Amino acid sequence: MGFEERLSRHLAKRREKGLYRELPSYRLYGDNRIINLAGNDYLGLSRHPAIKEACARAARDRGAGNCASRLISGNHPDYQRLEEKLSQWLNREVLVFGSGFLANVGVLSCIAGRHDVFFADKLVHRSIIEGMKLSGARIERFSHNDMDDLKRLLERKRGQADNAFIVTEGLFSMTGSVPPWQEIVHLKKAFDCHLYVDEAHSIGVWGPDGKGLAAAAGCLDEIDIFLGTFGKGWGNYGSFLAATSLLKDYLVNFAPSLIYSTALPPSVLAGIQASWDVITSKEGEKRREKLRENIEYFCEKYKGRSLKRRGNCQIQALMAEDIKTMLKAHAYLKEAGYITAAIRPPTVPPGMAMIRLSLHAEISKKQMSELTEVLNMVDTD
Repeated sequence: MGFEERLSRHLAKRREKGLYRELPSYRLYGDNRIINLAGNDYLGLSRHPAIKEACARAARDRGAGNCASRLISGNHPDYQRLEEKLSQWLNREVLVFGSGFLANVGVLSCIAGRHDVFFADKLVHRSIIEGMKLSGARIERFSHNDMDDLKRLLERKRGQADNAFIVTEGLFSMTGSVPPWQEIVHLKKAFDCHLYVDEAHSIGVWGPDGKGLAAAAGCLDEIDIFLGTFGKGWGNYGSFLAATSLLKDYLVNFAPSLIYSTALPPSVLAGIQASWDVITSKEGEKRREKLRENIEYFCEKYKGRSLKRRGNCQIQALMAEDIKTMLKAHAYLKEAGYITAAIRPPTVPPGMAMIRLSLHAEISKKQMSELTEVLNMVDTD
């Protein structure tokens, strides 16, 4: 089979199954009718005046890009200031990466080898899966948030490996679910494992000072390797890894996605620091409180039957019985002026088609009321 024929066949199969995807085209700004519920700007910081000004000022003063990797000449002093600020905030060493995908792939691929094992939740992000695969270590998957299943795997498999890592997320991006923190920490200790947690969707948004859901549960100190991103609740771009000074030094020497990637531009680094200033201020707490109010309102008012609601955080997964039902609801919402995410395999496992809503702090009470009315009407259409 020729190259182009093979590509065409794969795409044809996707179309037949209703799984074919295209890059969307939306006018997100300048149109008051459109409300974006597909992005991850949970606190509404991407258009914050002070953060935009910090980005613009840094670009004017220091140029548009760093144009080299951090280990060559791209390690601008803004990197050091940012990492020191985050290190004091989280009480551990911090290393900034280009994105959450780059961090997960780069870190997981080099911290384990063929004599080690990962015990990972079945719903972890694709970047985590790719990083684990590249490491050469064994991978054992436990049912989502099922601590009994994890314990059974640990009892059978932990003794066969030198080092073991339990891998999970602080807030799962597709289901809005949260791990049972106390139970997972107990298993980590009982079976001598390292705990790796990706809090991409919760850092800045939940917990004291926005430190995340593990901090809210009093378990932050039990996490050995902690990942956060700046491209969601922070309204910016990039990511960071928080761990020991030893692991930071190791990653600087061995993490390929850090070593071989161009450093973040000055505008992004300045914007991240401005985001941190807002997140840790009284304004940040007010924005988190407004987000919580919107979540509570939605959970109370949504009465849909054909789309079953999951999640008690800003990520609301409206599960459909089949892909056709999901696509119909997605089209209905789009027509009403709401941009939502139509999620289907292979992004999620088979049987998990859903409308994913990302609630945020800048949705007004009137808009929340209209949203729930539209969604409740889907059942009657």
